[in-house]
Amino acid sequence: MNNLEFGSTVIIDLGSDTTVSGFSDDEYPRSMFPSVVGKMNEQNKKKYPFNYKEFYVGEQAVSKRFFLDLKYPFFAPWEITDWEYTFELLHHTFYNELVICPEEHPLVLLEPCLSKNNNRMKLTEYLFETHNCCSLSFLSDPEMSLYNSFIKTGLVLSVGASGSWAVPIYEGSRIEYATKFSSIAGKTIDQYLLNKLNSKGNKLQTTAEKEMVKDIKIKHCRVPKKIKQESIVPISYELPDGKFLDLDQEILESPEIAFKVGKLKDLGIVPFEKQDNFINLHEIINQAILSSPIEIQDLLWQNIICVGGSTMFEGFASRLQSELYNLFAENQPTIKVQSVESPMFWSYLGASRFACSNSFWETHLSRKEYKEWGLKTVMKKFLSQSFQIFAVPSLFEPPMMNWGAGGGTGNGNETTEKKNESSFSDQVNSTIPSIKSRKPTVISVMNTFVTNVQGLIVESGSKINTNFKAILKKMNKIFGSNTLSGEMNLINRWLDRRGDDLLEIMPKKSKETILSHLLMDLLIFYEQTYPPIKKTETKK
Repeated sequence: MNNLEFGSTVIIDLGSDTTVSGFSDDEYPRSMFPSVVGKMNEQNKKKYPFNYKEFYVGEQAVSKRFFLDLKYPFFAPWEITDWEYTFELLHHTFYNELVICPEEHPLVLLEPCLSKNNNRMKLTEYLFETHNCCSLSFLSDPEMSLYNSFIKTGLVLSVGASGSWAVPIYEGSRIEYATKFSSIAGKTIDQYLLNKLNSKGNKLQTTAEKEMVKDIKIKHCRVPKKIKQESIVPISYELPDGKFLDLDQEILESPEIAFKVGKLKDLGIVPFEKQDNFINLHEIINQAILSSPIEIQDLLWQNIICVGGSTMFEGFASRLQSELYNLFAENQPTIKVQSVESPMFWSYLGASRFACSNSFWETHLSRKEYKEWGLKTVMKKFLSQSFQIFAVPSLFEPPMMNWGAGGGTGNGNETTEKKNESSFSDQVNSTIPSIKSRKPTVISVMNTFVTNVQGLIVESGSKINTNFKAILKKMNKIFGSNTLSGEMNLINRWLDRRGDDLLEIMPKKSKETILSHLLMDLLIFYEQTYPPIKKTETKK
């Protein structure tokens, strides 16, 4: 498939606060609207007996909020709480905002880091089955942000409406295990500003008044270098009823909570049981970089990109850079924090650029592929959010490998497998060439895995396909007690992230190949989680 067969590629970013969409050949997004859906409740249907639609989306929903039940279907970045409303957002985007026929345009969905695979599967099924899309691709939001900055290795700080992520990226691929999260977000700043205004005798409670607070934040708030040293001229903000709201210190203090979360806790805005999730933005950046391979830490410090609507405050980037330097009493690294021109849709612009490249078409799942192979293709093709994973095409079709003596359990294949005397490490090296340059502990991890899982398979006998859940439970018990750090915890993370998918997929495999499929899935996960670090030669 290529872009000559269909119309312009459609890019959609389903944000927890705003949905952004448009075409790859446009300079800017075609549409931006609130990610909110409204539905008339039964009481209001009787109270307002006029013609009404079942759903109202975006600005329409906001304008009719007085007689609708409003819902934002994303509780946090891509934590989908209502699928019916999510599908309405997509339907509205296709037919009301962009006015297209989805089967005539390749489609890209931007997704945040660590999004769940079952979300991807359900969206894929909906888009192909309901809208007959011609092709579909999922691209990672932070990776597209860095791509649009023309940088291959760096850290993306994404401050959205529902949460903030510090995402280190090496050569275009996210370092998943080093990614850090904070609940500090645009909505948190809104709530703090609302509390401060109400503490002055105001009574701002309605949905409309809360939207007004958001408007104050966008138009008047800024981040000071040092709040105690900066004076402020009071501002009068006109209300819809003609009255005025006096603004002074709170327009500096509200964005300040991104760097001083203790203020949130002092006001009681943060529930006690969730306080650990609220971390200063400069601290999650520090944690993310120090969790990354030491070989690339200097590059990460020098390439920090700020995206998301809540990084638009005047002075945000310089204040963040100052806070990062303050973390080091000595041996300070060189730190460079960059703000971008359009932080609200910077990743969208990156996806739009990438959609015009030759590499883009390798990431797509076509309608033909979906119809022929179904959702199992999604697991293989979209296992990683990074398009860089397609540089290792051999991973997507696991070979039927023999794992040495003891690998087979049953129907005659055992004799064949016993003939293969090559070591496990040799077979791993021949399967994924890049693993040769990795740490020796990786081979140890894989050996441990094979030894234990072989034993479980033999123990299960003929019941393995009907009782794979028990196998998975025992695997969790064996590897869950592993207290080693770093890459030795790979199996724990793999079981945690892939457990549900394995439970669905593996019982359908033949008994003789389950071990090889499990191992290949683990190796794919390893390749995604630990991108290889290129060693730089020092000139003599």
